[in-house]
Amino acid sequence: MVDRLDQLILEYGLAPQQIGLEITESVAMKAIDSNLKLLEKFRARGHKISVDDFGTGYSSLAYLKRFPLDTLKIDRAFIQELARDTDDFIIAKAIIDLGHSLGLKIVAEGVETQAQLKLLQELGCDLGQGFYFQKASTGEMISQCYERGLPLGRAQTL
Repeated sequence: MVDRLDQLILEYGLAPQQIGLEITESVAMKAIDSNLKLLEKFRARGHKISVDDFGTGYSSLAYLKRFPLDTLKIDRAFIQELARDTDDFIIAKAIIDLGHSLGLKIVAEGVETQAQLKLLQELGCDLGQGFYFQKASTGEMISQCYERGLPLGRAQTL
């Protein structure tokens, strides 16, 4: 897998820093030692590494210090009903604070409303993704926007 990615980077003339790899929390926790070695190889090449669906799998905090991570992605389960004075608010805040303390960027998945966006901004979340920014699009739609220089969705930094 590492060699194939190296080959594609050369073939398309990309910089390794342009490649971000995501691993789900549940997959990261299976075969921890082999996954750790693989992620270390990717990191040594300059790739960015994210943990997707954080908070829904095994949620072992021990791997946060072992794995070479750049980003945590808060699972949509904590964003869907995000409101002040709820458990989801407290959990999202804890993940954001913990991630920032470890020098990680935080992405909120499943942002669908202006109210969710506002709360995440107040909590200091770095980035968001979800239908609020862009509905699901086909590859053809994305290509057409790119070719015409048109914006796709409401991309913005939180």
